[in-house]
Amino acid sequence: MSAQFTQKSPMQRRKNAWIAATFVGMGLYLAAFLSAGEFDGHMTWLHWLGLAAAGVSAASAFGWIASLDEVARQVHFEAWYWGGSAGLCVSAFALLALVLAAPVGIGVAHLDVDEGIALGFVLGVVPAAIGYAIWWTALWLRRR
Repeated sequence: MSAQFTQKSPMQRRKNAWIAATFVGMGLYLAAFLSAGEFDGHMTWLHWLGLAAAGVSAASAFGWIASLDEVARQVHFEAWYWGGSAGLCVSAFALLALVLAAPVGIGVAHLDVDEGIALGFVLGVVPAAIGYAIWWTALWLRRR
């Protein structure tokens, strides 16, 4: 096999570096907040480390998107639009079900403020990210 097929282009190496930096930032964020324990209103050094890691992760994700070629970028935009929108529809139906279930005693009315904020964040982000991943996978498999 020729050396030209085994070496990565500078653009591919940059893209891989951005992806690695994003995942390292996400890992540091998760580790810092899991180690910090319950938040009592005062920021500890672990909370600050977690916020800094989240910033590094976000900046790296922007760098990764900027390093993509036009076709790959459009595929990701389409997946975020359609898959994320489908995921947000799932979020809306889940929230509606939780609100309507409140009189029965299993809805959102019985949650603490912290639990309500966490539930809102999870319902806003997780289904949209899952929808994106499913849509992107379908586009990728269709291309093959």
